[in-house]
Parts: sequence; structure tokens; C-alpha cells
Amino acid sequence: MTETIGYSLRLLDSFQLTANPGSRSVRLPPNGRRLIALLAVVGIKERCWLAGTLWPDHRDTAAMASLRTTMWRVLREAPGLLDGDRSALGLGAVTDTDLLQLLGFIDAALDGRPVHRTGRSTVRCAGELLPGWYDDWARDERERLRNLRVAALERLCATQLREDNLDEALALAMAGVAADPLRDSTHRLLIEVHLRQGNASAAVLHFDRYRQLLERELGLPPSAQIRALIDEMFNGLEQTVLPVVGNGRVGS
Repeated sequence: MTETIGYSLRLLDSFQLTANPGSRSVRLPPNGRRLIALLAVVGIKERCWLAGTLWPDHRDTAAMASLRTTMWRVLREAPGLLDGDRSALGLGAVTDTDLLQLLGFIDAALDGRPVHRTGRSTVRCAGELLPGWYDDWARDERERLRNLRVAALERLCATQLREDNLDEALALAMAGVAADPLRDSTHRLLIEVHLRQGNASAAVLHFDRYRQLLERELGLPPSAQIRALIDEMFNGLEQTVLPVVGNGRVGS
């Protein structure tokens, strides 16, 4: 009886294809890796579209010929990995991909569905999609995933804040800031977490670093919303700390 081969595909941080059972690493030629990665990202597509996307500088006939050669080389190294008909192509026996797992947790977060601790950790610690790949489609998908992940991190952080899980909210906010250093809403969440933890000094220091970053990179000030957080904090501290003499405050 012929043993069924399944495959596991990793696209975050690096490209890695393994055959199961046995977790045997499968080595594909460069164009083979490009084809498999593209199919993992976009799903089943027409062959002509795949050829044009992978070889945009080729004439149609040359691009289709390159696709057929690449398919043959992939199937020689990884039988059953591709599936399709004369017009369309997709992945066949891939049993799991880290990208689909991550997108599942991201979709749940953005839909407001519960995400368990393992899922939150997956979103928080996820690596970059195909780093160092410079195909137009890879750059576009990398940016799209980054935006989705940061939006999910914000939703997860806000949920943990509401549930008063401040340590986890802090970790999620910090991951969001690291993924998109110029995103105002993520910095605002991180400052809010610091304030909820009673850590006013950390909130002010982070606000000042963010203000300097915006000025240096974009020539812009922080948003009114993020400044309002800091102003509210200082107003609260002033009311709490200043002693009362008679009916007025010292220094008033």
C-alpha cells in the first residue's frame, strides 16, 4: 500500500516545506518555492494568471512554458503537492500552513469572536510573511498581512484591557507598536495600558518617544486623541497631588 504524503508549509519568517510523516525537509528550486508560496497565499488560480504574476516580464507563451517547467520540477520533488486541471492550479496535499492558522486567529479577533491564549500568542509572536522576497505580489501580501495583524492586535489588546488582564494587554500593545511604529491608535493603546497599570512615568516616556519619532519621520505632531490621554493624566495628577489650603490649591 502506498503511503499517503502530506505536507506542512511555513511562510512566516522563512519558507520551509516538510513532508509528513517523518517531517522530511523538501528542497524545491527557487521558482518552485515562488509558485508554492503564491498558491498558499492566493489559493486556486487560473494558470495564465499565475504565469503572468510569477513572470511578468515574459511573453505569455514563455511565461506559460516557465510555469509548466516549474510544475514538473515541483512534482518531481513533492508528489501530490499541486492539484488542478488544464486551466486552474492550486495546492493539493498541504495539510497545514502557518499562514492559514494565523489568519484564522486574526479573522476571529476582527470579528469579535473569542481568541484563546494560544491564539493570542500566535498573533502576537507571528513573524513577517516571506521576508526578503521582492516580487510585487509578495510585498503586497506582506503589507496586507501586517495591517491585518496590527488591527487584530489592537482588538485583542482592547479586549484584554476590558477584562483587566493588563500584563497581556501590555504585551499585545507592544507587539502592535513594533509591527507598525507610526500607527497612532496602537501607541494610544499602549499609553492607555501604562496608565491603567498606574505607570504614569512609562506613559509619559512613551508619549515623548512617539512624539519625537513622528516629528523626525513625518514632521507631524501626535493626534489630538493621544494628547488628550496625557493631558487627562496630568490633570488627574494635579488634582490628586496638590495640597489644599483653605478653599484653594497651593500655587493657584
